[in-house]
Amino acid sequence: MEPPKSAVDPTKITGPYPLLAFLLLVIEGLLGFWLFKAEGSIERSVAGILMTAILLAVIAAVIRIVERSKLRVRGFDTTITVAAKEASPEEISSHDPEVLAGPDGSYLINRPPSDWVIEESTFAAWVRRNLGIAEEAMKEADIPRTDDNREVRAFRSPRVISAIPLPGITKVDGRRFPTALEVRMQTMLTIFPINRAQPPFYVERPLSHNFLKEVAALTNIGTVTLRALTSGTLPGSGRKFQQAEFSQRLEDAIIDGKEGQSAECNITVIGIESDLCDYMLMMHYASRLSNRPDIEADQKALLALVSSFRPLKLANPEQKRQALKQEAEKQLMQLLAEKGASMFYTEIGLTLLRIKGFNLNDPKARLKAMELLKPFEIFAKEVHLEEQSFEQLFISLHKAEAGDATEFIKSVQDLIKQLEADEPEEVEGQVQEIAK
Repeated sequence: MEPPKSAVDPTKITGPYPLLAFLLLVIEGLLGFWLFKAEGSIERSVAGILMTAILLAVIAAVIRIVERSKLRVRGFDTTITVAAKEASPEEISSHDPEVLAGPDGSYLINRPPSDWVIEESTFAAWVRRNLGIAEEAMKEADIPRTDDNREVRAFRSPRVISAIPLPGITKVDGRRFPTALEVRMQTMLTIFPINRAQPPFYVERPLSHNFLKEVAALTNIGTVTLRALTSGTLPGSGRKFQQAEFSQRLEDAIIDGKEGQSAECNITVIGIESDLCDYMLMMHYASRLSNRPDIEADQKALLALVSSFRPLKLANPEQKRQALKQEAEKQLMQLLAEKGASMFYTEIGLTLLRIKGFNLNDPKARLKAMELLKPFEIFAKEVHLEEQSFEQLFISLHKAEAGDATEFIKSVQDLIKQLEADEPEEVEGQVQEIAK
């Protein structure tokens, strides 16, 4: 006789709240049964105390999870409710006039105040705009450009605060700093997607990897300081998020033409996990300003804007994911066709540099060298490489496997001599390419 099936389906327990509810139901049920069967007052008291203690512990755990899931933004007392709800494909296709759909149709967000500017551009153009430098000026000054062509959308307030530091007087994050470069502080929200699978090899990576890759660029700049790094699950949608808060404090600077003023420049980055890609919401805003009701109004508009962000909930993400994988495979084949030979030369060059110190007359060292070089025969076929020196290497390798290593030793030594004869910069370039 088969045991009766449980009405509880474990596969439906997908979050902390259902799990806590399930555990509470089971434990309280067992304790309740004990309380019902208890024969003495002491036994009933113990059962009752345990039931109360466990109930209070679960309530405390729920409160802690809720508090941890709240998104707080540096410089504000309130919390934001970004991505608390999701958008359906129907809402994306026929949304309210006061709501905007993402350029790729993957999210909804409210329109900003009427005097704000909405920009859609590449990430590279967005960076240039933030620097306050026109395209023509960048060419004339020979300023390095980024080739990042991701599509971004930015919402900018028309009000820009000018903060000019005075070398030897202005303190940056508590220290005097030798800089006179103007800091432009503008209330702004920028949204840009990050595909899970990034070129050139299209390895699918999680939110944590993509998020840290983006915020690492801000830490490398050195002009802002990372103040907090948090993560959690958004209430409502249950999506994972990562948050990084950066700031730069300026004291005794010229703020909008007034000397001896202080301000704080803030950048808060929120990464939100989506079905097929991740989203970066980057907030720029100033704080610690005195008597600026216009800036306070911009800040409230910024918080409302972020809170209205709603990512698309796909009905069948797996089907679209398969289509993306097929496209990624095509891109990989194209990469191999264009740069496969260069990749081969770079990797086998580094491998030969490793083998250079081997004593190939020692059977053990020779076997290791054969193990390192054997996969390159497959690599050469994969990239359709036909070069006599490497074909000879692979023929000699097979002979070495059969017991005659004379030609193999000579082939390896000849290739190492050829590598050493190359320009040192070329060899160094190969090593750097691998490091990347």
